[in-house]
Amino acid sequence: MSASDRVVAAPAAAEFPKTPFAIDERDPLARLLRLRLRLGWVHVLIIALVIYGPVEKLIVPAFGGYLRLSGPFGQWRPDVVAFLTGFLLYPLILAFYMWIASGIGSVFIGLAENRSFGAMDRYDSFLNRVQLSYDRRVWSFLSLTLAIAIVMVIHYVLWSPSASIEIWFGFDNMPHRIFALVLIGLVSYAGI
Repeated sequence: MSASDRVVAAPAAAEFPKTPFAIDERDPLARLLRLRLRLGWVHVLIIALVIYGPVEKLIVPAFGGYLRLSGPFGQWRPDVVAFLTGFLLYPLILAFYMWIASGIGSVFIGLAENRSFGAMDRYDSFLNRVQLSYDRRVWSFLSLTLAIAIVMVIHYVLWSPSASIEIWFGFDNMPHRIFALVLIGLVSYAGI
């Protein structure tokens, strides 16, 4: 028997299920993005980068008349931290949110293909326990509740008129405040 015959004769990993499961099947935001709009994580990254970056940090402030990108960094409006969150942090959080659902399913396929479980019944038992722990509406409810709490704390505490830190778009700019709070709520839901 040659070496190539031994490779062919070895048990194939095809005995294990190869269908990845999505951990976000009960998540309404993920269902909207993945199933309705057919967006993958790369699409979400690009869309989030455009919305959180140029749209919220450059275009809206330019039309509002409060965009200032001259002088020292500390005097920029929006400030440097706002640029970092808009052009880097928030798009990456949303892309990770979309990637992780299929990424975890792929890990389980990798476990099966690498023969991490010697017996099919042990693999099935483990996979069922994992799917049951993810397949609960309570996770979406908790994420939504915490996202609303985060938005309320930002609106009423961090961005209050009595706060020691000035908001870069101003306290009385309600349209931008609402737009920013919606975007923060979205990324908070995805990041939790």
